[in-house]
Amino acid sequence: MLYIWTLDPIVGWITAAGLLIAVGSPQIGSNFFKRIILEYWKSYAKLNAQYIDGIQGMSTLKIFQASKIKGQELEVEAKDVYKRSMKSLGVSLLDSAIVKWGAAAGAAFATGVGGLRVTTGNLPPQHLFVILFLTVECFRPLNDLNRLWHQSFLGFAAARGIFNLLDEPLIVEEKSDSTSKAFNPYLPNLTFKKVTFAYSGGKRPAVKNVSFHIKSGEKVAFVGKSGSGKSTIVQLIMRFFDPQSGTILLNGKDIREYSFQDLRDKIAVVFQDTYLFYGTVSENLKVGNPNATQEELEKAAQLAVAHEFIMELPKGYDTVIGERGVRLSGGQKQRLSIARAFLKDAPLLILDEATSNVDALSEEKIQHALGHLMKNKTTILIAHRLSTIQNADRIFVIDDQELKEEGNHGELLFKKGFYAQLIKAQYE
Repeated sequence: MLYIWTLDPIVGWITAAGLLIAVGSPQIGSNFFKRIILEYWKSYAKLNAQYIDGIQGMSTLKIFQASKIKGQELEVEAKDVYKRSMKSLGVSLLDSAIVKWGAAAGAAFATGVGGLRVTTGNLPPQHLFVILFLTVECFRPLNDLNRLWHQSFLGFAAARGIFNLLDEPLIVEEKSDSTSKAFNPYLPNLTFKKVTFAYSGGKRPAVKNVSFHIKSGEKVAFVGKSGSGKSTIVQLIMRFFDPQSGTILLNGKDIREYSFQDLRDKIAVVFQDTYLFYGTVSENLKVGNPNATQEELEKAAQLAVAHEFIMELPKGYDTVIGERGVRLSGGQKQRLSIARAFLKDAPLLILDEATSNVDALSEEKIQHALGHLMKNKTTILIAHRLSTIQNADRIFVIDDQELKEEGNHGELLFKKGFYAQLIKAQYE
């Protein structure tokens, strides 16, 4: 470019102007093009989500004869993706055509002016040949630049969801000077002091002004209607959330003073909805203890009444169980979750409806196994079944997000309050 200027300043200025026009023209419609690309990716993501829902919910769609309706919804979404894809492609091709036309026109105009200056004697003929070659080479990179510019927009649109996620503020932050090895050598004791918490966007607190104390090695149960706040208490203990007011004390110290790693390393949880990862049975069990031996895996599975059905799988412990354990029943998945808890052997055990998806025969065996698991541990039970909660040292009754009653099974029945009503409802 600079060399063209030395050969002929007028042709140099014309070439520079052509380059500026070719480079600047895409910027005029950049916001429009960005919007078109973002709309396409949103539509594509929606189709993808609908498709996954359709595959995972195939049984539900069949039994309710809703497959045709779902297919029609997918057809509408697919057509929308196609329409937006063609629109973005059209805009991209138009923009590329403008750049290419601008580059060709700029090179042709610069060469034409150079030819006129040759005829007037202001430019040597040999310089014109050099200018002809150089102007073409000056404009050639613009095509590659334009292609990369469009690819950057596609990449930006695809990554926007990731950027938005990274920009989200942390729900819970770990203090830089958090204490390590919080539980050793003691079994944990836990205290809630006037704890109130509401989920983001919630119209009412999930737990309200809740206070209680759990002694070291004690087995307590939380009972109440669905949505009363029982599982929220568990999430606060694990610091998935922090309360808006009140204090949670662990071994007499604010739970926020402990590191995430040490806190969660000493807690074993069996959730009501078991999450299994794509992989083998062994790999899923080792989530509880990555260093567990095969012998330890089998022992934990036997205690959880899972070994027998595992051995009936095609490859036993090496059987791939599919995404989210799709090849297993609800009861089988929950027994694997219980086996994880056996493997972790943590001093604080939380059982969130641990036997909700097992049959009566398996429940009896698991209750016996859980009895061994709960020895020398501080245990928190979230349950509805009488068989699970009646042997707890103490029972906390949660109703309308508040702690209403506290006592053992016999004491609460004698009070004839909320707990007695819940038990009575099970037999009606």
